[in-house]
Parts: sequence; C-alpha cells; structure tokens
Amino acid sequence: LFVCETVALHSLVLSMARAYFKMDYFNGARS
Repeated sequence: LFVCETVALHSLVLSMARAYFKMDYFNGARS
C-alpha cells in the first residue's frame, strides 16, 4: 500500500510539474 501511494504521489507531482513547465514555456513563447 505504501509503495502504491508513493508511486501515485510521484506521478502526480511529475504531471503537475510537467503542466507547470508547459504553461511557463507557452507564457515565455508568447511574450
């Protein structure tokens, strides 16, 4: 259970970071 939660949390953080950097990249490309 702990390993499952850790993997889920890790993938959640990765997807959030990916979305954040994508937004940041598009903002930089626009300006």
